Amino acid sequence: MTASFGPPGPPGPAVIRALKNATELAAWARKEGFRHLCPSFWHVTVVLTDISSPTLELDSHELHIETGHDRQVRHMGGLIALSFQSSALMARHNVLREAGGRWDYSIYRPHVSFTPNDGQNLDERPFDGPLIFGPEELG
Repeated sequence: MTASFGPPGPPGPAVIRALKNATELAAWARKEGFRHLCPSFWHVTVVLTDISSPTLELDSHELHIETGHDRQVRHMGGLIALSFQSSALMARHNVLREAGGRWDYSIYRPHVSFTPNDGQNLDERPFDGPLIFGPEELG
């Protein structure tokens, strides 16, 4: 499968990786008191894209992020997200940016947004299980 990139413009599709073990993250989130969850939509965004230009091959392999990796539960816009470090995602993000993908924020911090920001206190310990992401896809 190929992804397309073009000049900066209105938000378009993104290269994403679906969270394959979302039920584990959902179990943790429920235990921590988060209620508005939709695990079937959880993913990490690698880069934003535009459909109108050259193509690039998507990575067809799964990606496993082991425990640790500087995880935090954070307010991100109108959502609450589990953010984490991943040198593999950072490298891939940079490759896709160099190929013409875009990122509309000052930094790239891999994360999975998992619930609306309802003002809940975020003092809990972050999810510490592995994160298993599927192959890259347009989403």
